[in-house]
Amino acid sequence: MPYLIIRIKGRKTLGGRLAEHYAGRTRNWESYDREDMDRVDAYDPFDGGRISLQKAEDMRRDADSLLRDALRERKARKVRGWVPTGVEDMLFMGPSWKVSEEERARWAKAVIDWVNERAGPKSRIAFAVGHTDEKEYHLHMQLVCIDREGNVGWSKVRPSFSGITERRDKNEQSKVLSAIQSRAWKVVGEPFGLLRGEVGTGKKHKPIDRSKSGPGREAAARAEGYQEGLQLGMNARSDQDQKRFELSLSVLDEKKKALAASLEEFDGEKRKLAARMDELDARRDELDGEAKALAVVREELAGKERALAARREELDGESLAVGAWKASLDERSKTNARKAADLESREARLGEAREELARQVE
Repeated sequence: MPYLIIRIKGRKTLGGRLAEHYAGRTRNWESYDREDMDRVDAYDPFDGGRISLQKAEDMRRDADSLLRDALRERKARKVRGWVPTGVEDMLFMGPSWKVSEEERARWAKAVIDWVNERAGPKSRIAFAVGHTDEKEYHLHMQLVCIDREGNVGWSKVRPSFSGITERRDKNEQSKVLSAIQSRAWKVVGEPFGLLRGEVGTGKKHKPIDRSKSGPGREAAARAEGYQEGLQLGMNARSDQDQKRFELSLSVLDEKKKALAASLEEFDGEKRKLAARMDELDARRDELDGEAKALAVVREELAGKERALAARREELDGESLAVGAWKASLDERSKTNARKAADLESREARLGEAREELARQVE
């Protein structure tokens, strides 16, 4: 009887186009029915129903936009620290590929519903693709992880999957993954007749790319055996190689110390630069104050100039009035002089008339 197997691996961005999951799925293995071998199923990330490749690709792009918007909002809120793994590759291996298509679809929908419920309303399954190219039917998913507050990252939604709120060390991480396996098995494993692996054995899980079973994996097994042999050879290296290795480590330590010294020097220069920038900011504030005071003085001088111009206009008006008055006096003086001359002429004629009259009287 098959087991329920779950693999989870973090990513910072969504992968390539969804068509990659449709390529290379038609190997002609004798132990597989060709009709079932060619089948690759795409499911709606929201309700688990069957959809077309084009619709699945459109929904994957929507999820990619959702992730980008969440990261931009995170940057706008000036959240500092490492960039979170906002996407999780999830692989669910379940029933045998020989079960009916309806049974596979029912199991895939149960998995999608469970992931959506655990991930929360703001998270989004980018795509869900089922493959029949291995011994067990398996479901590939990518989950965009966003919690209710808009924080991005698997660590924000992981407690909802595992029921464990903190992860402090590697042992705790193992407990978290085991808890996820157990909680998922209760919902999408046991009801479908799938077994749960023995808990607490300490056995390590295989990576996602080596967790599948079925024909065509001999090359992977040979590569793994070669890697183990290479590891044994490295453990049996000669003393000379060991000394070279230790020497390389010592050189690396020296470089690390030199790099640490350089970083300390850089930090010192950065602090000096920050202090200098503070001084320049203070000087700029001082100059701004002086400029404001100068503007006030200029405004006062402009007011005085306007008052002086008004007084000058008043004096010019008074000067014109005095000139007119002087002209009037001059005209009166000339008139009086003419009257005096006329009066003198009359008096002279009168004197002559008196003399003539006196002579006649004699």
